[in-house]
Amino acid sequence: MSHSPSHKHRRTSETLTHSLTHTFNHRCRWTHSPTHINKILYRFKLSQEQLNDMKQRMRKEMEMGLKAETHDMSSIAMLPSFIRTLPNGSEQGNFLALHLGDLNVRILLMHIPSQDENEIEVVNTNYSLPQEMFHLFDHVVDCINDFLQKNNIMGSLPVGFTFSFPCKQTKLDEGFLIKWTKGFKTTGCEGKDVVDLLRKAIARKNQKMDPVWNVEFEEQLKVEQNTKDLR
Repeated sequence: MSHSPSHKHRRTSETLTHSLTHTFNHRCRWTHSPTHINKILYRFKLSQEQLNDMKQRMRKEMEMGLKAETHDMSSIAMLPSFIRTLPNGSEQGNFLALHLGDLNVRILLMHIPSQDENEIEVVNTNYSLPQEMFHLFDHVVDCINDFLQKNNIMGSLPVGFTFSFPCKQTKLDEGFLIKWTKGFKTTGCEGKDVVDLLRKAIARKNQKMDPVWNVEFEEQLKVEQNTKDLR
């Protein structure tokens, strides 16, 4: 008895589907076998002695990276912090925070009340940044000016600057951009002091702001959390 082409095609599809389903189920059972998984994981298990050795090696490389005379020999890139003290709870007033990273600049106004009050008030706005921009810091200052106007902020405020790109920091208010990352292509910035570039842009725009401090993102988180813990 002969079968029509459509019938043959249907039988072939059913056979193929059954075969693939059987193979898939078989492999799933084999893959999820506890014995097989444990055999694989055992190869990655480290003894306490090995873990201690890794810890000591990492610490040694980190310490080398933080010393001026051995910095270039370290296999771990380390950047020193120039923050010598943390908030003690007596701080109060209005502060402006500027975070430049990824494809946006984030501007925050932080109001730290007296110790009699508990709530720290924060207002923030994100502004987009083109990856290719000739006058990057002028644009950043324009964003700051827009933020201040929209929030009816008058007078001079202290500014904290978080610059999320590799920098060689030599002091709290000085940091030289090593190279752009995250797709940025703005020219004329690499090798320059980013705090100085921001200050000059502020001056060109006739803005009045207190000295700018440059902190790493991790340092910012530490200071912020310490401030919250004291409230």
